[in-house]
Amino acid sequence: MPLRLLQVQPHFLTLHKPANLSSQGPGQHVLALLRRQHPELYDVEAPFTAPKSVHRLDRQVCGLMIFARSMWATRTLARQFRDGGVGKEYMALVDPPPQGDSGVITSPVDGKEAVTAWETHGRYLLLKPTTGRKHQLRKHLASIGSPILNDVLYGGPPSNGSGIALQCVSMSFTMGMERIAVEDELCIG
Repeated sequence: MPLRLLQVQPHFLTLHKPANLSSQGPGQHVLALLRRQHPELYDVEAPFTAPKSVHRLDRQVCGLMIFARSMWATRTLARQFRDGGVGKEYMALVDPPPQGDSGVITSPVDGKEAVTAWETHGRYLLLKPTTGRKHQLRKHLASIGSPILNDVLYGGPPSNGSGIALQCVSMSFTMGMERIAVEDELCIG
């Protein structure tokens, strides 16, 4: 399962995580695969430049991930993810589609505030979460009667393809004085 690097910068890198690969944890996960496929990113004379996780995507979800490559970037990115400073956009295929062209879902997830804005884009939904709770998008869409295709945990109907029909397609974050936007090519559906 090859990883596709999108950007490699001195302080961060971005890549496309395929569906059905864990972001972290035991066994096969993104960083272990990255080490095997791109050993040039792991300099034994500069171990602090090795990619470090600053967020996660559910195992079944594909799309854009950011990794820090310096201690400064690790602190900077982790703080932005924690404080809502990272802009995130996802595309999803759902069945049935929600009523209307756009909306905002504000129901709590696991007792915590959770907010997801959505817009229809043809047969896709563009999702813009402003909070980052575990399974937030999956739970929110199921709560309005529009579960994600292949998401059997939350009532999504089966569909062809691997993983659930949800992809992180863009993120924006700040590095120093610069706001950086990164996009991933849509691959669901």
